Amino acid sequence: MPSPSLSLTVSQRAFPAHPRADRYFAAATSEAARRRLLQCLVRGDGPALLLGAPGVGKTMLLEVLSADLAQQGLCVVRLASTQLCTRRALLQAILHGLGAPYRDREEGELRLALTDLLSDTTATGEGVALLVDEAQTLPVRLLEELRVLANVAVDGAPRLRLMLAATHALDEAFTAPELDAFSQRIAARCYLDPLNRDETARYVRAHIAVAGGDPDRLLAHDVYETITRASDGLPRLINQVCDRAIVMATEQDRAVIDAAAISEAWSDLHQLAAPWQSPASARLAAASQPQAESDSSVEFGVLDDEEYAAAPPAPQGDWNAGDKLHEVAAASPAAEAFDDGDESFEEEDDDLPCVAYAFPGASTRFDEEEEALLREADDLFNEVASASQAPSEKAPAGQPQPVSESKQAAKAPQATRDPFDEEFDEEEIVIDPFAELERVIPAAPVVTSKPSDLGRALAAIDAAVDGLLADEAFSAQPKAPAPKPSVVAAAEDDILIVETEDGPKPEARREEYAQLFANLRHG
Repeated sequence: MPSPSLSLTVSQRAFPAHPRADRYFAAATSEAARRRLLQCLVRGDGPALLLGAPGVGKTMLLEVLSADLAQQGLCVVRLASTQLCTRRALLQAILHGLGAPYRDREEGELRLALTDLLSDTTATGEGVALLVDEAQTLPVRLLEELRVLANVAVDGAPRLRLMLAATHALDEAFTAPELDAFSQRIAARCYLDPLNRDETARYVRAHIAVAGGDPDRLLAHDVYETITRASDGLPRLINQVCDRAIVMATEQDRAVIDAAAISEAWSDLHQLAAPWQSPASARLAAASQPQAESDSSVEFGVLDDEEYAAAPPAPQGDWNAGDKLHEVAAASPAAEAFDDGDESFEEEDDDLPCVAYAFPGASTRFDEEEEALLREADDLFNEVASASQAPSEKAPAGQPQPVSESKQAAKAPQATRDPFDEEFDEEEIVIDPFAELERVIPAAPVVTSKPSDLGRALAAIDAAVDGLLADEAFSAQPKAPAPKPSVVAAAEDDILIVETEDGPKPEARREEYAQLFANLRHG
């Protein structure tokens, strides 16, 4: 008797696309977050945050919290921030959730109406619980508006209990300085994590059991590990891949969902091969499928001529290019065809097989000049190889033999001419007829009677210093008439020399020094 299909076993949809409070799965992090958030909102401790990656179950937790808060006597308002871009739209959404008029009002009127409604205990009961989903899309100005509304209180009890569900981007946004006042008021931060392997298995089994199915009969033992890999433990992806697997199994009239069914469902959703499948299993699955007569698929494998592209073993000793080409030519299929008596190669050159192998598409014939160049290259290589060996050593087998002395002499390069080995003209000696006179009659030193500016300045400074030193020495001596100096006539530009007679030096006056330095400064 055939097994019943999944459509007959499962009475209703086991994995719905949208969150339902009756399908809540109490995972470890989800249940801990639910209890902490419920306590924070009921007690009115302050704003609360629910953070997690997309698809981890934040909206599902909001559904459960809405039911729990309603049982506590709070008016619950749910907001989807994707439609909110202005303060007026935010205030209208809150008033609409409370059932209050919100049309044809300005922003100020909406704010006053909402404040009065929150303060009215008869209209809102124990208070209002505002649950905002996708709060990471709210701009800063709307977050500040929510903070101000959360400050409304009656008798010390807050009238608006605020909770924000968002991704981790909101947690980073609260580090901004403009949100510092809001960040200080946050009373609870809860984080949701993906499900592990055991939680995924219990999640899948619980959903199938709630839908009226028997998980032991419908699920194979190896399906849970594959579901965890396909969904990364995110409840949204678990619902998606499991629901698709059930639909495909129903269409194919299969009664059991195994790992292959989950992989097929994932590939159908993403139109890609399952990344967790091994290459061996993929080749086995491809080989099990019959190929059509006109198969136009691409095959992978080793080409027929790929064996000739393998690198040959490294030669021992010196390597001869000419010998290597002949070895490759002898191993090529063209050479085998030639040895078998193929007439197509009778008129070709001996180097045809190696050239056709080494340079496909190139000309396979050499002219006389090219052949001469190849022979000259081989001879030059042999000379270099023989010169590198000691004269007493004998070249081992398989290496080129030393070239004869006559051939070496014929090919020996000519001696290079020294470019500096040439005769130069003798340098002409020039005799100076006046050099002897300069040695006999030494040149007189150049003396000028015109003093320089530096000389005059130094002479004036020396005179001033001498006067300062003599001021203290002769201050106590009686004044005597100053001797009349004799002035030696000099030219206009000559230095003026003053000679005094022997005797007591006259007393120097300070005003004379000041006048002297003033004259020096003015030139």
